[in-house]
Amino acid sequence: MATTPDPSTVNAGTAGSLVLIFLTIAVVFILRSGYKRLKKMDRRRTEEK
Repeated sequence: MATTPDPSTVNAGTAGSLVLIFLTIAVVFILRSGYKRLKKMDRRRTEEK
């Protein structure tokens, strides 16, 4: 996957599914990191009490 294929040979369906897969993975990573950060902040808040 180092070289990008010629757009004329790749049909819209393939490109669309690739974009959807990429977006799904990106969203999962963002949610996981955000959830971890929230849990850390929550732990700090409970320790301060």
